[in-house]
Amino acid sequence: MSQESATEAYEALVRWLRENKLDWVAQQIEEEAVLGKTELKRIATSDTKVSPVVGTFRDAAEITSGSAPPKRQSAEFLVRVDYSPYEKFDIAVSAVRAVVIGAIEIQDALATALNIGNGQICFVPGETGVIEHQYRVSDLTTQRSIIVHAEDYLKQLTEDVNK
Repeated sequence: MSQESATEAYEALVRWLRENKLDWVAQQIEEEAVLGKTELKRIATSDTKVSPVVGTFRDAAEITSGSAPPKRQSAEFLVRVDYSPYEKFDIAVSAVRAVVIGAIEIQDALATALNIGNGQICFVPGETGVIEHQYRVSDLTTQRSIIVHAEDYLKQLTEDVNK
């Protein structure tokens, strides 16, 4: 299991999304990967003594002679950290499972729950849209093959990364 194989698998998955006209998914994955993650980091400082002349420090002998050691203060801050190649790959896999596989499974479950046979489901425009969205149950047969292909591809890439 190498970082190089995780990077190659991530890039292959993003390329696969673009080839299958899912550019918007690939773009969102890449944007999240670039943003990175946040982690807590403790930053410590020592309390230095400042001379009466504003902005100048006393020399080291003056600071250390006969005085207590400088106090250390620390605080926690959020810092941005890059995702590891494994984390980038996991983000991409999760996105494909949610957007590609999950969406088709939801459509399939909805058609079954509504018991529409070979009809179609129409979603009327909401407050923010003017385009009606529809899908036919017969289209789900084609989409189910996409799920099988996507799951097989994800499995292959995951095995390659975990070698």
